[in-house]
Amino acid sequence: MKNSRAFTLIELLIVTAMISVISIALFYFALSTTRLISRSSDFAKSMQSLRFVTARISSDITQSAGASASSSQSQLILGNISYEFLNDKVRREEGSDVTYLTIEGEIRGLKFSYLSSKLIGVEIIPKMGGTYYLNVYARN
Repeated sequence: MKNSRAFTLIELLIVTAMISVISIALFYFALSTTRLISRSSDFAKSMQSLRFVTARISSDITQSAGASASSSQSQLILGNISYEFLNDKVRREEGSDVTYLTIEGEIRGLKFSYLSSKLIGVEIIPKMGGTYYLNVYARN
């Protein structure tokens, strides 16, 4: 018999199977990495929205004389400024100007509690993560 330098059919099948297993593993690794990056990005956006809303509400409370008597769990009234959670967005109204601090779905909930007229509790439920609680004192 001659020395053959060609591959046998079994060797080709084994190499093909190994390449297939490696390709599938790489595909699932890339897919899971993409999902993780997407979830991390969503979480970062959610936390950024939370920080923005918290800073804006805190600033307005601090600069106000306290909550109005007509404030409720779903609406905070600080003189001519009011906040409420409406249509899955945080709505801020100052006089006749209405602005939305978030887009729809960034925040899942916003509630207010009044420990006194000057001490206001804010509960924000972001899209991702746990509930965030904040107590702010009106200084004026």
